[in-house]
Amino acid sequence: MLTHKQKSAGVKLKVLIVNLQGRIAGAETSLLLLLEFIKNCRFTVACPAGNKLAEKIADLDCDVNQISPPPAKSFRSLAGLLYLIRLNLQLTAIVLKTKPQIIHANSTKAALASTMPALLLRKKLIWHVRDLQRPTHAAKLCSLISKKIIAVSKTVKKSLIEQGINPSRIKIIYNGTNIKKTQPVTQRKIKNKKFVFANIGQFVPWKKQPLFIDAARLFLNKNKNAHFLLIGEDIYQRNGKYQKSLMQKIKKDFPSKKITCLKWRDNLEKLWCRIDCLIHTAENEPFGRVIIEAMAHNVIVIAANNAGPAEIIKNNKHGLLVQPDNPEKLSLAMAKIANNKQFAIKMALAGKKHVLKKFSAKKTAEQIENLYQILFAN
Repeated sequence: MLTHKQKSAGVKLKVLIVNLQGRIAGAETSLLLLLEFIKNCRFTVACPAGNKLAEKIADLDCDVNQISPPPAKSFRSLAGLLYLIRLNLQLTAIVLKTKPQIIHANSTKAALASTMPALLLRKKLIWHVRDLQRPTHAAKLCSLISKKIIAVSKTVKKSLIEQGINPSRIKIIYNGTNIKKTQPVTQRKIKNKKFVFANIGQFVPWKKQPLFIDAARLFLNKNKNAHFLLIGEDIYQRNGKYQKSLMQKIKKDFPSKKITCLKWRDNLEKLWCRIDCLIHTAENEPFGRVIIEAMAHNVIVIAANNAGPAEIIKNNKHGLLVQPDNPEKLSLAMAKIANNKQFAIKMALAGKKHVLKKFSAKKTAEQIENLYQILFAN
């Protein structure tokens, strides 16, 4: 760790964070919270420039070093391979320029792009694993070069161990959210207003948005006083056919004026007050950042009883967990929430208290900063 004398003199540990995307999704939200809450490190971020993420990083008084944005095609394609080679060269130049003590790769692909500078320039690499789907050869390479691996959940750690990675090198650090003062849940309930359910996420097949549409249609067969929000889009333009099929399904299967489709947005602050219940349909969710964000805003959550959501939520206390991929069970859970106001209020309050205790951005930042210091000292 930095000595007391160095800390007194204002010496800060230099950390280079590598993030391949320019759009702000879950990983980028985590990155921004890290920059906001860790004050004892000097951060440089390598990411594509000329976008909202780069602007927000600059607003936090952190340097941005430009790298090439990822190609639309798969990383397993020739274009993807050439991109990774070019990116390794770009990052090597950035490391030579900024001289960080630690490289923090904010995703598996970022870790692959950081292997060359970490190995050639003998820099300590942290691989932040936020996904469940990764090629085994890529995982093995990243684990060989990385000094430490951060898993965002027990589910992610388990998947890494199943790929042959030493569990002693993996540390679980849950994502955190910035807990802000929100309107009390009892004040958000307006007499006779429509109960609003929302599904929020990128339009990718594994998020299973069609399940939300099917469950909503079943719910409306017996409960008319409700409205539904589908919030998201194909933000990286890799799932256009899936997005088109979702819109076609809504047009074909859903009653008019009962559902509103809204585009993906970086900040949901203005929307949370309109939502009573978040429906999280992904069965194999590594963690589920939107779940803790909803709970922090007094929004009840119904999620699949599997993977990350099952780690966050205790069923019937912090939210409801239902059998995955079952629209009938999901619609019954929705009715249980919408038709029992006192139960809903009690659960919303318990959910926020749980997030305050376990999933604050400050707690996450403290754990990661401590990992930086231990890694630097060794």
